[in-house]
Amino acid sequence: MDAELADKVALVTGAGSPTGIGFATARIMGREGAALALCSTTERIHERAADLHGGGMRAAGFVADLTDRAQVREMVDAVVEAFGRIDVLVNNAGMVHVGMDGQPGGPFLDLSDADWDLDLRLNLETAYAVTRAAVPGMAQRGWGRVPGGSPRGRSSPRRPLQGCTHPSGAPEPRRRSPR
Repeated sequence: MDAELADKVALVTGAGSPTGIGFATARIMGREGAALALCSTTERIHERAADLHGGGMRAAGFVADLTDRAQVREMVDAVVEAFGRIDVLVNNAGMVHVGMDGQPGGPFLDLSDADWDLDLRLNLETAYAVTRAAVPGMAQRGWGRVPGGSPRGRSSPRRPLQGCTHPSGAPEPRRRSPR
């Protein structure tokens, strides 16, 4: 690997599980040279940061409930305090709760409005809140990346959540209307 992210700082949300996509993404970014700010809702994030640190990567863990915008702002401020800036934001936080006891599940037509609202809060509003808090610094510096969760999703500091929203919650690019 060519250390494409050398001297960059990456914030990866939803990185608390040792077998999850967020932690795997952080590991790859660390191998590419990025300093890593990992976020999770629980203290286990410090174990993930220690795992990366033990592999020779610069990493720190931050605990926050991303459904609470005040906690999001505090977490982003703490990351900037620790690392100086955020260059790359990976919005991986979210929760698939279909089939979990006491959680919504089943066919879409049976989904209640309350369950839909919960799903949006956990999977879309968290990405919005973290992006909204992190992107102003990127825009001010004129450089930053917020990779989308969809192969067609695109983002930049100028348009971090460009266009409409895909059913998965990932940003979709705008399409020009015919003239």
